[in-house]
Amino acid sequence: WGCSEEIAVLGIMRVIEEIQFSWPDAKIVVSGILPVSPWKDGRLEGGTVKQNPTKKDLEEMFSVGNSHWWKKHGMIDLWPSIQTINKELEKFCEKQSKMFYFDAGDIFIKESGGKKYIKQ
Repeated sequence: WGCSEEIAVLGIMRVIEEIQFSWPDAKIVVSGILPVSPWKDGRLEGGTVKQNPTKKDLEEMFSVGNSHWWKKHGMIDLWPSIQTINKELEKFCEKQSKMFYFDAGDIFIKESGGKKYIKQ
């Protein structure tokens, strides 16, 4: 956490390069990032979101046993970043031979009232 979408994509692409170097004939399946929601109802869109969290905010937010952070600072909506990263990974895979993109996100998402939620 605490890095841009671009850095996340570059990191994943770097891992792919290492796999290709070690096993040049391998077929590679790149799996999209699964949906994550900070809200108890599992919504992926909407709600109060902390804008521009600092690295310290993210470290506190994701530290084990630190549930009071949410009450103090609000939520961070990761869904838009996940979607951006997944789209970039898919485009990258389309340009490569022996590389396939798989996104299982739809298996875990339901729509209700025009909004998306993680299935409970």
